[in-house]
Amino acid sequence: MTDIASIRRLARATGLIYVVLIVFGMFAPIVLETLLVPGDAAATAGSVLGSMTLFRISLLGWIVIVVADVVLSVILYLLFETASRTLSMVSAAFRAVYTTLLAAFLVRLFSGYSLLAGSSLGTAEAHDLALRDFETFSAGFLNRPGFTGDCLT
Repeated sequence: MTDIASIRRLARATGLIYVVLIVFGMFAPIVLETLLVPGDAAATAGSVLGSMTLFRISLLGWIVIVVADVVLSVILYLLFETASRTLSMVSAAFRAVYTTLLAAFLVRLFSGYSLLAGSSLGTAEAHDLALRDFETFSAGFLNRPGFTGDCLT
């Protein structure tokens, strides 16, 4: 890819995707942090159930983050492959692992949501399991960059 016009288009697309990642990357974690009450399952359940629309928008934000990160990985590979195909591939691989881990931890967030939205379990048990799922997601989200060479991507 040596055509200057196509490189510019890819660079602009990269910038746009970074803006999307910045906006949703700030919004989704802040909403989650605001609604969770560490160690208090009943308070967390009340907070999430009382702001279910906001929580659902946050879930949608996390999905947007995952999709945008996959697209960004491909675009960055295409942009940098002319400089070094090997380094570009390594960087794309790290981003793919990073995104895969985020998607895997999102399963816990959706699991907690489904427990609160409607579960056949008892209320206290559903609240406890939902809090555990939310805390597992939060711990995974915070620790994930260390596993993926975050400083390299």
